[in-house]
Amino acid sequence: MTAAVAMTGDRSELRASWLPMIVVALAQILMSFNINALRVSVGGSVVSFNTSPTTVGTAIVIHSLIVAGLVMLGAKIAAHYGARPVFQATAGLFGGAMMIMALSPSAQLMIVTQAIAGAASAALVPTLVVLIAANYQGRQRVQALGWLGASEAMGGVVAFLVAGSLGTWIGWRYRFALLAGVGVFSLGGYLNPVEGQRELKIDGVGFGLRPLSPSSPTRCRSSSGRPWSRASWIGSARASLLAAPL
Repeated sequence: MTAAVAMTGDRSELRASWLPMIVVALAQILMSFNINALRVSVGGSVVSFNTSPTTVGTAIVIHSLIVAGLVMLGAKIAAHYGARPVFQATAGLFGGAMMIMALSPSAQLMIVTQAIAGAASAALVPTLVVLIAANYQGRQRVQALGWLGASEAMGGVVAFLVAGSLGTWIGWRYRFALLAGVGVFSLGGYLNPVEGQRELKIDGVGFGLRPLSPSSPTRCRSSSGRPWSRASWIGSARASLLAAPL
């Protein structure tokens, strides 16, 4: 990775290349672009799949629930195996999910695809700050963290402008094909490696229960169409308590 030395008076600061920051920010923008483009695509998806807006909206809910349910596990996986390989693997998985999303022939496959994208995002998000800390020092690290925070909002703005334009002129599927073609996975080699903590243990039982805890009452509600049941709340509470040590 190239670096430049900036001189200020009698102080010198080693400044690293901004290319790793671009890669990290691009990953954040892609995740934000996906969920916002999905909201913009509800109308086109309903027509393409001949289904109801509620079915398409389920993909948004599933994506959000899986991110919320697996983000702590994703952080442990990143800490165990190292942030850079996890970033590369999950960025590649996310890109593959977007390609399937663009080619999806049914609403059911779209929901499954967003579930995969949610799982990839849950492991991808915790790596971003770690990679910034590994690639930058001092004032440059502060600037990079600021750009990372801004990149999520930038992704939302770009999603509404680009996705809305593509949906109007070409079709909603091209929005997700655009995400698949960005190629974050291939750029991951520009990031400094972060040594994994191999002694860190991952609870397998908690791994299985964690995604169930926030989603069980929602799944009960959406599948039955009836008001919240006492049993669904109890089941979700038990799963949350059992998965808490994860």
